[in-house]
Amino acid sequence: MAHRTLSIVSTASAGHVIDAYHETICALQSLGVPTAHVGISLEAWYGREGRERYSSHGYESYDLPRPSGCRTPWWQTPAVLEEAAAAMPALDRMVGEICSDHRPSVFLLADDVGQLEVALIRAFKRRHCAVVLLEHGYGHVRLPKQEAAGTRRSVTWLAQRARAAKHLPRRLFSPDARRARALARLGLPSVSTFGTNGADVVCTYSGLSAERLVQVGVDATLLRPTGYPYFDQFVRRAREERRARLRKRPRAVIVSNGMGILGQAGAPVVQDALTFYELALGVAEKLQRTHDVVFRLKAGETPRTFLPSHMFARMESLDMAVDDGLSRSIDLLPDFDLVVGGESTVLLEALILGVAPALLDTPSVIREQELRSSIYKALTELLGVEVIRTPHEIADALAATSDTSYVPRLQSRLMDEQELLFHALDGRSGARVARVILEAAGSAKAEAG
Repeated sequence: MAHRTLSIVSTASAGHVIDAYHETICALQSLGVPTAHVGISLEAWYGREGRERYSSHGYESYDLPRPSGCRTPWWQTPAVLEEAAAAMPALDRMVGEICSDHRPSVFLLADDVGQLEVALIRAFKRRHCAVVLLEHGYGHVRLPKQEAAGTRRSVTWLAQRARAAKHLPRRLFSPDARRARALARLGLPSVSTFGTNGADVVCTYSGLSAERLVQVGVDATLLRPTGYPYFDQFVRRAREERRARLRKRPRAVIVSNGMGILGQAGAPVVQDALTFYELALGVAEKLQRTHDVVFRLKAGETPRTFLPSHMFARMESLDMAVDDGLSRSIDLLPDFDLVVGGESTVLLEALILGVAPALLDTPSVIREQELRSSIYKALTELLGVEVIRTPHEIADALAATSDTSYVPRLQSRLMDEQELLFHALDGRSGARVARVILEAAGSAKAEAG
């Protein structure tokens, strides 16, 4: 049966989210559904690589207007509410123009816990688009939850940061009723728990995250157990024959936990960055004797701006290359034998590809956030990834990762726990999301017509 062209508009700033959208669009096309897709990049507000990543997949994209012209990440600016309010008229005009030009049936997004995202949801729903929310990690449910102007951080974390760095106004931390009135006066929407801000359907990341969404009040009838399509590319790559290793020395990559980006803003978590770097540099010093070492920064992270001079000098003295974090994990990781990092899905990505992971366990003020704690428990309790807590543990942990049984043992556990961690690690998450989109588009058409 011939299909009409399905028009989809998405929004993102993170490259891995756009990769997940691309997997979904490809799945729709494989189902025989002609699909048109344009993106709205949030790069001007949050940074990262939105427009470039959309373009790399061949998609047209628009920048969400930021009338102030400020290039500082929005949640680091002094007047987050006022700046968002000033953007609302331009946001609505842009959505109107996109809908007029592209006539979308579906608005696809991966986050609904900020004023900008909720405003986009409402703007597209007013124009009769179905809204499909794609959960893109374990940690988008935090309870209790109070969101301040789209910052995507817990209110406790923000309060600490505001007191220390004075970047955010005190009124953001008012009681709920006062905050709601303040938002209404500015013409901004209130924001509630992930999954409860107007989406018609929520594609869940894993069995673990789906269970937590229900626990915090998300309507179970809205949930669809799809998994995250981003991982489909890793499953495909793992099925391919790994490229022959002609090098004489094994290669290791140490992946920054990204705290340096927050540290650059003067936040209290600068101590997290220093603690992480202290242990990571110790690992690099040990590895450089036996491995070719690469230190991968978080995109936008510049160690010179937050590391003490003696620590930066130590980093520069090491025999290792520094990666700017802009390349895709799928292109980077297969060239390594060992990946060392904090509690991050990059260690899961490495394991899917058959690359040995090791976890740097450093104290963190954000460990209490659901994202970090969930990934930490998955890596340590479910999978048994080797953990490095102190410099004294480096040698034993690295020796354990080089054992020939280490990766196969962890991969076996990964498959045993795949329902909890991914729903299904079968390379078909994009196809499952595609079917959810078709269902949502059909429902929206029926309601509108």
